[in-house]
Amino acid sequence: MDGFILKSRSPSCGAYDVRIYPDKANAAPLDRGSGMFGERVLERLQGIPVEDEARLRNIKLGEHFLTRAFTLRGFRELAESGSVADLVDFHTRNKFLLMMYSQKELKYLGNVVANRSGLSMKDLVLDYRSHLRRALTKPPRCTSPVNVLMHSLGYFSDQMRPQEREFFLQSLQMYKDARIPLSVCLNLMRSYILRFGSDYLASQTFFQPFPEGILEVGITDSCDWREVS
Repeated sequence: MDGFILKSRSPSCGAYDVRIYPDKANAAPLDRGSGMFGERVLERLQGIPVEDEARLRNIKLGEHFLTRAFTLRGFRELAESGSVADLVDFHTRNKFLLMMYSQKELKYLGNVVANRSGLSMKDLVLDYRSHLRRALTKPPRCTSPVNVLMHSLGYFSDQMRPQEREFFLQSLQMYKDARIPLSVCLNLMRSYILRFGSDYLASQTFFQPFPEGILEVGITDSCDWREVS
């Protein structure tokens, strides 16, 4: 299982926003928490993305949930039948995504893949899975994609005209100022990848961590909307 969606505010299935009442009849709710089934799901599926349907309407949380679920699915499929070479390929393709989420965990996972201790594939999978889940636990800060895009720009900035490079940098600033959505900057970078040619950048899951069409991203996908947890 790679992700779990629960019914919002359901007394049994709710994950986070269920009204909790005392035993007394007609009493006001004491608190909010998880439903009976939802609580068990959260206990049993630690490290697996769990959300309720209402929270997924928030663009940031929706992106985060889908990114985690599809990344973990890719790793699960690798773990079931992959080799050390497949693990290296997985890490390489997800490097920019992990850079956005946690540079600390990216560095650790790089050391796992290097396998200087000569561990078995089974042990590598266990170690990598644990830290991959840890890396993806919290949504990235809204400025983290900017750092990744700046890093991407370095691959061909010397091939761009100064005005073109300045336009991209201005677009990043406009995103940080909540004037345009992140998708504008991502699409600009995709166009540069196609224009200048970079198989390495084209393979990065950062630019499309889950299939298109699952989540509609609009103008609210800007920096001031993204600091949620």
